[in-house]
Amino acid sequence: MIVTLYEQNNIHPVLPVHLKLVDLKVKIQNDTVYFFGNYYSTIYVNNNGDLSFGQAFGNAAPTAFPISTYPVVAIYQADVDTRGTGSVWYRTTADSTLRAKASNDIRSLTGTIVSPQWLFIATWDHVGYYSYGTDKTNTFQAVLATDNVRSYAILQYADGLIQWPSSGAQAGCNAGDGITYVNIPGSRTPSILNIATSSNVGVGGQWVFLISQAYIDINECTLGVSGCNQICTNTIGSYICSCNLGYQISSNNRTCQDINECSLGTSGCAQICTNTIGSYVCSCYPGYQISFNNQTCVDIQSSAIGSTSTALAIGVTGAICCVTIMCSFFIVFIGYKWQAKRKVVANLSPSTMTTVDLPGMYMSQCGDGGDITKTHPPIL
Repeated sequence: MIVTLYEQNNIHPVLPVHLKLVDLKVKIQNDTVYFFGNYYSTIYVNNNGDLSFGQAFGNAAPTAFPISTYPVVAIYQADVDTRGTGSVWYRTTADSTLRAKASNDIRSLTGTIVSPQWLFIATWDHVGYYSYGTDKTNTFQAVLATDNVRSYAILQYADGLIQWPSSGAQAGCNAGDGITYVNIPGSRTPSILNIATSSNVGVGGQWVFLISQAYIDINECTLGVSGCNQICTNTIGSYICSCNLGYQISSNNRTCQDINECSLGTSGCAQICTNTIGSYVCSCYPGYQISFNNQTCVDIQSSAIGSTSTALAIGVTGAICCVTIMCSFFIVFIGYKWQAKRKVVANLSPSTMTTVDLPGMYMSQCGDGGDITKTHPPIL
C-alpha cells in the first residue's frame, strides 16, 4: 500500500524560488503548535525540505541531528533546488475531509481517536536538486495536525519513490536542545532512498510522529530495529521483547530460548517426557497408552491365550501379579482396573464362564471343565 498525499496542487501560496534561505514566516491563525514541550505560533517553510519553529533554517547541507537552537521537522532535508523545476506550497486548513483523513492516519500510530482542529500542509512538489537538476524530481509532504493539546507530524513521500539522493539527506524531528531527536532509519546514508516505501504505521511512504511531548517515541517494533526475535511490544520511549509459549527470554532481553519442561518438571507428564523445541511430548511405558489429556497414562486392555502351566504377567493399574493356570486352555485379559469388581473375561463355552475377582485375588476357571485352579494375590 502506497501513501496518497492530502492534496497536490499549487493553488495555495507558493514559496518564491530560492537556492538556500527562505525566510517566509507563516502565521497560524490564533493558534499554536506544541512541539517538544514548547509552544510556537509561527512556522518557517524552508526550501531545503524542512519546517522550523522560531526561526528559519536554510542550511543547504543538512546538519546531523541532534542540533541546538533549531527546532525542526525534516521531511527530506537535502539540497533542494527549485530554480529549474518544481515548487513548494503550503497552507493551513480546517477542511473536515482532510481533518478526518489525519485522524485516521494518527490512529494508525496511537490506536486512539484524535480529532485535529486544524492542519498545516506543506508540499515539495516535483522539486529538483542542486544545481538546476531537472532530470529527476522528488515529491514529499508534511502535515502538522493538532487538537490544541497534542500535535502530530505526518511525513509522506509520493509515488513510492525518491528519485534523487543527496549526501547527508535526513528525515525526522529535532527538538533544538542538542539532545532530543528522532531520525527515520536510513537518514544520512544511501538507504534514505527507502523512505518512500518504508513506514512506522504500515503504509509505505508514510511516517507519523507525536511531536507535542518532550520526547518522540520510536516504534522499534514496526521499524524492525528492536532485535526481538519473537514478540515485540512498543512502549512510550522504549519496547519490550517477549516470547511465545514454550520459550523464555534470554539474558540479553531480546532473543528467546526453549524451555525444557521435562527437566523443570512442569510438563505434567505422568511417565515419560520428551522435550521438543518450543514444546514437549508425553508418552507411556510398555503396557500403557496416553490418555485423552496427552499427559496421563492408562493400562492397555489386551488378551492373551496360553496353555497348561503357563505363567503370565498381568498389569493392573501398575501392579503386577503372576498367575499359574493348570488348565488345558484358558483366556485371561490383561489390564483391568482395581475398581472393576468381578468382571466376566470370556465366554469359553455355553456352560462355562471365566471370571476375575478384583481386587485382592485373581481366579482362573478352567475352560475344559477341570476343577484345578491356582490363585495368587497381586504383588504391589
